[in-house]
Amino acid sequence: MSVQTLQQSGLRPGVLRRASHRTLQAGMQGAVRTIAAVACLVFVFWDADWWVLRDKVEHIRAALFGAYLPPECREDPTQCVQDPKTGRLIVQPPAKIGERLSTECKGPEGLKLHCQLHTLFDHFNKELFEGRLPKALITLQRKDGAGGFYAHQRFRKAEGGRIDEIALNPSHFAGSSTIFLASILVHEMVHMEQAYFGKPGKGGFHNDEWGQMMKRVGLHPSSTGNSGGKETGTRMSHYIVPGGPFDNVARSHPLLQKDRLAFYE
Repeated sequence: MSVQTLQQSGLRPGVLRRASHRTLQAGMQGAVRTIAAVACLVFVFWDADWWVLRDKVEHIRAALFGAYLPPECREDPTQCVQDPKTGRLIVQPPAKIGERLSTECKGPEGLKLHCQLHTLFDHFNKELFEGRLPKALITLQRKDGAGGFYAHQRFRKAEGGRIDEIALNPSHFAGSSTIFLASILVHEMVHMEQAYFGKPGKGGFHNDEWGQMMKRVGLHPSSTGNSGGKETGTRMSHYIVPGGPFDNVARSHPLLQKDRLAFYE
């Protein structure tokens, strides 16, 4: 009821003042609630990883309506197949190791190394990352002082969409064991995992979250590549934890029981 209406009703001034105060107070409380709601939204979305947020929303929607679509399927449906049990789209599981070694790596000789690298990527993705990493374009790049690097969404696809790059430095192929070369690949896969499911450090900084992800897969972060080095920083290496997840998974793979991959300098 407005003040003018109250005045017309013949109410006393004290009653009018109290009614006006209550009306103003109610309006201020509504404004405060609106500001608080907006502040909460800003807090949630400020500097957020939009892909991760969208995926969380999709998970909530799936829990309510049972129609979750993995991010890989939204970006590139060709990576997904229909689950015969549930009828939903799921990320196509990597081919069995024996199948890949006996078929896909028998093509042109010049492609054998890349086939081996992608075979290892699929293997570690399944065994160490629960198969949740999307496909990557694995390239060979010489970068001083680096065994490899990861670039999120680096390349465009001709049919639409983008794909991440994992680069390995071929200068390390001759002087390193196949096990350690595989650990460099997994090091970069951890960067990929953090890009999709965590929050990478700014300016190439290897932060605490990345370090914990490395330890989870059995690689210990180290600025020197040996025990005792710093666990965070801009230029980082690692060492393999004996008997850890990576060590066990890598040593069981036929490709990594050899001294060399297909090509080296």
